[in-house]
Amino acid sequence: MKRIVDHELAKMFSAAAKESGVPGAALALVDDGVIHTAAWGVLNTDSAIAVGNDSPFLIGSITKAFTATLVMQLVDRGALSLDSTLADELPELSLPNGRSKDINIRHLLSHCSGIDGDFFPDLEQKSATPQEFATEDKTKLSEVIRQCASINLIYPPGRMFSYCNLGYVFLGRILEKHYNDNWSAILQRQLLDPLQLTSANLDFDPNVIASGHVLGSEGMQAQAPGPWSNAPAGTRLSMSVPDLAKFALLHLQLSKGQKGSIISTAAVLEMQKPVVDTPFSNRYSAWGLGWTFIGAAGKTAFGHDGGVSGSTAFLRILPDSDQIVVLVANGPGYRQLYCDVMEKILGRFNISMPLLPAVDITPGPVNHYPALSAYGGSYQRNGLSVNIGTDNNQLSVMLGGEYGYPVSEPSTLCQKSASSFSGYVPVVGDQIKLDFFDFDDNGCPQFLHFQDRIYCRENSCAEQGVLQAND
Repeated sequence: MKRIVDHELAKMFSAAAKESGVPGAALALVDDGVIHTAAWGVLNTDSAIAVGNDSPFLIGSITKAFTATLVMQLVDRGALSLDSTLADELPELSLPNGRSKDINIRHLLSHCSGIDGDFFPDLEQKSATPQEFATEDKTKLSEVIRQCASINLIYPPGRMFSYCNLGYVFLGRILEKHYNDNWSAILQRQLLDPLQLTSANLDFDPNVIASGHVLGSEGMQAQAPGPWSNAPAGTRLSMSVPDLAKFALLHLQLSKGQKGSIISTAAVLEMQKPVVDTPFSNRYSAWGLGWTFIGAAGKTAFGHDGGVSGSTAFLRILPDSDQIVVLVANGPGYRQLYCDVMEKILGRFNISMPLLPAVDITPGPVNHYPALSAYGGSYQRNGLSVNIGTDNNQLSVMLGGEYGYPVSEPSTLCQKSASSFSGYVPVVGDQIKLDFFDFDDNGCPQFLHFQDRIYCRENSCAEQGVLQAND
């Protein structure tokens, strides 16, 4: 294996980041226990403060791996079981039809609880700019639980994977009740301090922490961080790439049999076992207790991705070769940067990591498919909607909802199979893939999978007058 040379890595990363167009980015490579770093760009396009190797970035849903580790510490101590139910741990939570008794900790950690999983009750508090977003505007997790009486289940617990932010909010509240403290203090005391992750922060200062950016009518626009209500799921935590690499090293080294003082090898290995397959995902093969699994050159990488408020983060761990990659960026262009890093830069050092696969948007073979009208309609989940149109013998998609993308013109879809469609959606800025499933006797799908989430059809086929398939 070619030895990683820091100045060569920095030069290659700067060139790739500049070409991608991201405002700022940072990279950490861990090889044989040594952390190598590179950085490029600015924290914020308004202030133009340079990104350093130790600059914190929002890590988004990679926070879930921290929350999962905290939960497994309780399992280690025997204070909590993976089979403990929501009814046991959060009796104050009222889910429809008493389903709290059917959802356990394992379901929550692996995103197969069936809960309609996006709920941000304090989103309206978010200010227009990072500078205006006050750190005291915190929604307590106990208050979030109180407001969840109207949250539905999309499918029976344990049946399938559907990404669920709310499940990790529930886990955060369970931690609070066990420790009689707030989640942020638990995180600090149980993980951040013992691992000496000194850059980590839940508050936000745009002069220190990279602001996420979106491309608006006037160019790159800095974003405020996410709402406090979903902090355990990944809306607030920021840290530098070397600190995130240290956290990943904990899991890598303990899985190799090294002794640890804050969590056991058995708990770490349990987290690295796949729990539920992700058959519709074009990015992940399975999900475990806080980690996702990705195929890589005949090997298996595990890790997590994060995306919040215009920031994107990737964590990849290759246990077979004792290597870790951390990549963060604070604006559009992250896909190109990810692919350049994983293919060109890591290839230079003979490190194999998975790419972000592009969605194939060419039409599939002509077969006996259901009538296009069978797919049409509105597919819903809390705060998000996917509306499928069937005008002019062509399927189209419009995304919406309180937590969704801005309203835009319909985007044309091409059919890949009887259950799968794809297309380029400008408001997303990328190709998307839609999978329909659970077809009824009339050939109409009852569910839709989009961006790792399950959506329920709002109306039945009979209500829409769809009764037959194409000849």
